[in-house]
Order: sequence, then structure tokens, then C-alpha cells
Amino acid sequence: MPLALKDAVRKRPGMYLGDIDYDAANNVVHELVANAIDLFLAGLATTINIQINAQLIVVTDDGPGLPFSQKTPHDPSASLVEHFLTHRHNHPTADNHAPHVHVFRGGLGLAVLNAVAAKLHIESSDGNSLWVQDFGRGDVLSPAHCQSGLFRKGARIELALDPLIFGDHAPDLYELRKAIFELAHFYPGLIFELGEERFHSKNGFLDLAYFSWNKPSKSAAAPKSFYYQGKSGDIAFQVAALGDLATETAFRSWVNGCATVGHGTHVQGLANALAAIGWQPQVALIHLVMYDPRYAGPCKDALRTPEVTRVLEEALAAPLRDFYHAQSGLPLRG
Repeated sequence: MPLALKDAVRKRPGMYLGDIDYDAANNVVHELVANAIDLFLAGLATTINIQINAQLIVVTDDGPGLPFSQKTPHDPSASLVEHFLTHRHNHPTADNHAPHVHVFRGGLGLAVLNAVAAKLHIESSDGNSLWVQDFGRGDVLSPAHCQSGLFRKGARIELALDPLIFGDHAPDLYELRKAIFELAHFYPGLIFELGEERFHSKNGFLDLAYFSWNKPSKSAAAPKSFYYQGKSGDIAFQVAALGDLATETAFRSWVNGCATVGHGTHVQGLANALAAIGWQPQVALIHLVMYDPRYAGPCKDALRTPEVTRVLEEALAAPLRDFYHAQSGLPLRG
């Protein structure tokens, strides 16, 4: 008989979290943050606040709250929140929502977080009611309590790492800070608060691209630069490119928040669009968010979806053509 999810996770936590060290603790933070980013991409949240105190992790957002008022069809006495926190699911997300992103690697799921938490305390409000409930070690520790009134909308999840799983390991603030800095550029307009710091990027990938550009000299002029953020059908994308006359463009690419180190069809589409105007920049960055629920899971080393190449070529053709004319005032070759 297969183990229940909570027992499987607690027996072999490394299968879900990786090596049990600071990185595993950071992955717990990443999962909570990724769920809040989904709300931003859906136009439902603007700010994510993260507080770390040793093994206590608190993540707060200003979204619509969790679905405490919705019941699961399997058990009319339990909310969807209880179901999500205690059951495994066979979809990229528990409720099959999209877009769904990750923070640099595959997602864990709320049920896994519950299994590795000594205690997981949730406060959630839709503005008219406040729901409070406790979970921990894979179980429901208390019934949900609802209070009516006027409350600030959002969800607050307070998770204490279980020392039986993590020992004395806690999130590494140095590594976490680097991750949050990069995420602010992945999702321009979203505000991240980590402790007393605030991370917010107006120019998104264009700012991030400058960190990848090797300035030839202290007196070098600002490089030729291109930035574009758009959406075509179920694919949203952010692109930045810097520099000129490179022998080979250094590409960096991501899909749904995960790095695609082997690149793939999204990079091919960007490369084709750049080649169409005869530009070979030194650095080019691209991030895709797939809004189709079929692609809500984490992308592995490379994207192998052929239609993405065509979509990006067509979507980038006019912006790159306008960019070329603004740079040179010359007609396109060919």
C-alpha cells in the first residue's frame, strides 16, 4: 500500500526538497513566493512581503485571499484550502490555474510544505471576512475560524520549519536576497519586500541585461539596447538585448520562472527575429510565461514547443523593425 503524501515526504524529504540544507529551506520560501507571483500575473496582487527569523518564514501578499469559502467535492465539510494542504494532485497546480510560475526550479506544492512544517499558520481575507487555520506535519491542526468585518485583503502564511526534517538549517538570507533581486527584474511592477529592503524594477530585463554585459572600457558609451514586453495568445514574454557587433550572442533564457540552460524554441525565435534586422547583440535575455494550463509545470533544460519560434518571430518583428529605424534611420536590408 503506497504511503500517504505526508508520510512519503517526511520519510524521504530529500526526494522533494533536494539535499536538506539551507537550499532546501530556501526552496520552501520559493514555493510560497511563487504562489504569490501567480496572483500578480493574474492582476490580483502588487506586493509580496517576506520575513525570515531563523526557521520561521512569513510570506504575505495583498491578493484576494485563499479559497476558504469554497468546499471540496470530495468532502463538503472541508474547504479547498484544507484539500490543497493535505492532498497530492496530478496537475501542474492544485486547482489547474494558469499562469503558474516557479522560482528557478520545480515547485513543491502546499501539501509538501505542510508535511515539512512544524506548524503552518494561515490568515486569509477577501476584505469582508478573515479566515484563520493551523496545519503542520501534513495534518490539519485546527478547524478554520471565520470572523466577519472589514479587513485588509490578502494572505499571510507563517511557516515554522520542522527541526526533525531540517535540523538547524534555516533559509540563507544571502542566497535568498540574490533570488529576490533577480525576481524583481523577471516581473517588473511587482514589489518584493525582504526584511527591511524593497526590490522593485521598472525596466525589468533591460536592467538585468546590463549585469550580463561586459563593458569594454570605463569610457565606453552606453550600448545599443532593446527592451520589449508583450503577449501573443497564451504566451507572455519579456526580451532585452544589449551591445553590437558580437561574434556570438550570449543568450540567457527562462520559461515560467525556471532557467532553460539548453535554451530551445523560444531562443530560436528571438535569434531569428534579431537576424531579420541584421543585429547580433552581445547579450540577449528572454523569459516566457505560458498561460495555457498544459504548460504550467516547470520547464526543464530546454523548451521544445515548435510554435513558440513562429509566435516570437511574428511578435518581435515590428518592435525590432521600429528599434532599427530609430537607431539608424536606414531601411532594413533585403
